[in-house]
Amino acid sequence: MQNLTIKQRILDSFCLLLCAGAVVYVITVYPTLPSKIPTNFAANGEITGYSSKTSLFILLGVMLFMTASFSVMLRLRAFYRNMNLPWTVSKEKLPRVISVTKDLLCWSNLCVTVGNATLLYACASGTLYTDVLWLPYVILAVVVVWFLWRIRKICKERDI
Repeated sequence: MQNLTIKQRILDSFCLLLCAGAVVYVITVYPTLPSKIPTNFAANGEITGYSSKTSLFILLGVMLFMTASFSVMLRLRAFYRNMNLPWTVSKEKLPRVISVTKDLLCWSNLCVTVGNATLLYACASGTLYTDVLWLPYVILAVVVVWFLWRIRKICKERDI
């Protein structure tokens, strides 16, 4: 197991709590749902498809699996030994690159978990807030580009 910083532990714990909240939400709201719930939305938020209310558990399962996968990757040493980067990383810079990679995993986990929670709520409530839905995914793209840039910058630094 890799040591995590306080920030990384807080982000990971928040994602796990959000998943626990999603499980409680689905269990609480499931009996009151109609037999068919909206599961497909157009870009403007209009409902374009329906599925059985049990499909809510599939979305919940995907959310739990993705969050658990990020949490496991964050803690596995083998993951960091087998990282494939397009830049050469010296042994001196490897701890910094691993730390930045852990931050990338934490923030990616947060964006994906919030995005999945938003979709889960949209399916359960029947309303899709298009103003909010795209936000976690845009932030995810920015986070990935930002952290890859930081990793590249660390790898390209000249040792003095």
